[in-house]
Amino acid sequence: MSYCINVSHLEKEIVVTVKIFGTSEEFKSVRISQFQCIGWLLGIFDEAQRLIARSDGLLNPGYDQEALERVAKLSPDEATRLLTLTTLNDRFEYVWDIIGEREREMARDMDFRYFDNFWPGFDAYSLIWNPNPSL
Repeated sequence: MSYCINVSHLEKEIVVTVKIFGTSEEFKSVRISQFQCIGWLLGIFDEAQRLIARSDGLLNPGYDQEALERVAKLSPDEATRLLTLTTLNDRFEYVWDIIGEREREMARDMDFRYFDNFWPGFDAYSLIWNPNPSL
């Protein structure tokens, strides 16, 4: 198991706990691409946020910062900045800028007919940049 979002219905409250154990065991793109790993994590955070909004709160604040640093290998400052961004476009632009050329090249080379994509619409850009992906 790579992560767990737990919603607990207690006697007088509903609380959410999120634990991220490591990279995805199911999605290969997350294991080989920092860019896809960050997108995957952001998807988990967004789902958790929807559940938190319908509950009395989160029991383990900071789980997202810690996961971005440990699992996605971002610096504390990069993780903090990313967590302040709320739109897909802002997140994409920021992550694309910080991952470095090697990671950008890997993301462009992935063949999303075979790999899962955690950045909505990125597969279309990837095909424009590289119509014959090698990964």
